[in-house]
Amino acid sequence: MVFRSTTFRLSTILLVGIVTFTLFSIFKNKEFLQMPYADISISRIFLMTVFGLILFCILFVLQDSILFEKTSGRVERLLSNGFKPQLYWWGSTIATSIATELLIILIFLDFYIFRLFLFPKMPMIGIVNTLIPLSFFNIGASSLSCVLILKIRRVEIIRSLLFFIPYLIFFGGNKLIMQIQPKYQSILLILVFAAGVLIFVLSILIANKLNSESIVLTIP
Repeated sequence: MVFRSTTFRLSTILLVGIVTFTLFSIFKNKEFLQMPYADISISRIFLMTVFGLILFCILFVLQDSILFEKTSGRVERLLSNGFKPQLYWWGSTIATSIATELLIILIFLDFYIFRLFLFPKMPMIGIVNTLIPLSFFNIGASSLSCVLILKIRRVEIIRSLLFFIPYLIFFGGNKLIMQIQPKYQSILLILVFAAGVLIFVLSILIANKLNSESIVLTIP
C-alpha cells in the first residue's frame, strides 16, 4: 500500500531532488573538495541529510498507513476481530522502515553518481561507513513513531515533531557536527548506531504495553 501511494512516490522524488540540487552546489565548489578531510566532511553532510530526510519520509509514509488506517476505522476493525496490537505495530514498523531505507539507498546512489562522474578519485569509504548506523537509526525512528501514534490521541504532536525536527538537524545539528574533529568520526558513528538501538528497545518496551482498548480510546 505504501509503495503504491502517490504521496510516497512524489515525496521521494521531491526529497531526492532536493538532495541532488544540494550536491550540485557542493561538488561544483572545487575549493571545498580540495580541503583536508573533504571525504569526511561529505560523509557528515550525507549523515545529516539522511538524518533529517528520514523523519520527513516517515511522516509521509505514516500519512498513508497508520494515520489513515486509524482515522478511517480500519485499525479498530482489525483489533475488534482479534488482531493483536503488537503484530500491527511490528507490521507497520517493518513497512515504514523498508520505505525509508529505500530513500537512504537513493540518496546514497545520488552521492555516488556525483562522485563517480565529477571526482572519481575521492574515496567513498566515509559515506559507506555511515550506512549501517543510519539504517539502525531508521529502524529506531520508524518503530518509535509507529508506537507513539498508536499510543497517544493527539497525533498532531507526532506530525509536528517529524516536521520540525529535521529543520533543527539541518540548521543546528549540521553546524554542530561539522565542528567535531575528523579523528572522532568513528565515535560519532557509534553514537548514531547506539541511539538507533536504544530507541528501538524503548519502542519495544512501549509496544509491549499496548492493548486494543487503549488504542481504540485514542482514535479520533
